[in-house]
Amino acid sequence: MVGLNPVLSCLMAMELGLSRGDSIRDSLMIWHDKSTHATALGREFQSEALRFLRRTESCDSSDSNFRSIDIFELRCKTIYRQTFFSILLEGIRGDSILPRLRELRLEIEAQLELDMKAHVESLPLKMLVPLLLGMFPAFLILLLGPITKNFLEALR
Repeated sequence: MVGLNPVLSCLMAMELGLSRGDSIRDSLMIWHDKSTHATALGREFQSEALRFLRRTESCDSSDSNFRSIDIFELRCKTIYRQTFFSILLEGIRGDSILPRLRELRLEIEAQLELDMKAHVESLPLKMLVPLLLGMFPAFLILLLGPITKNFLEALR
């Protein structure tokens, strides 16, 4: 499931890093350096994570601009990304975030499981199209070929 959602892979790397005692920045950089995403969504999320790091590094934690960092400035596309970055921002501000990251991971995994079930349930209907367009005519030719041959011979 990790390969399906870049937020989940980053979240799991953050959990692992924070449980080892790494900082949020170090955990995020380790994830960024190790992750290779083949999909456009994965690369897009990597760039969002880098923008988040640059935005938080450009402000000092005692600065009033740091307190006013808005997650919506990052233009995150999904609610899970917004929630993930807001949790990270709370962690950078000094709050404990590991339990919230675990809750978010469980929520994302549950949503992914529901999405996969819905996709699997729609597959039989989607497979009807190739069956009707490709295999059914071939079976008709196999069945009707000898019959038409015998019919044409009978007409002569």
